[in-house]
Amino acid sequence: MPLAYVQPEEAFEVRIQCTEEQIQRHCDAAPENDRRDFDDRGRLQVPVYHVYKNGNINNRMTYWYTFDEAEDENNEFDIRDLPTYDEDLRHEDVLGLAFYRGQVRIENNQLVHTPTVQPKAMQ
Repeated sequence: MPLAYVQPEEAFEVRIQCTEEQIQRHCDAAPENDRRDFDDRGRLQVPVYHVYKNGNINNRMTYWYTFDEAEDENNEFDIRDLPTYDEDLRHEDVLGLAFYRGQVRIENNQLVHTPTVQPKAMQ
């Protein structure tokens, strides 16, 4: 029996701060993209999708998410790997705080940890 495609389920959305260069790249990427996608502070609302074990929609993973609507497994991330992870916080707050602190960024649908620079006294 053939399988039917099921649209990925959105877990939550996060707002990410964008530079003028990132805004321009977003607008140039597709004809439907424009500055109205951003709020008055240059923040873009980005959907975060659930990840499913073996792609089975009935087997949602608790801590794994993706920004990739096509659900490429190379773009998945574990929320517990973030430096802001606290089991008492909602997952959207953990991710939002990591963006706010500049500890992560999105690059080609992947969550990338930003290296932190330590003061010379600590090196």
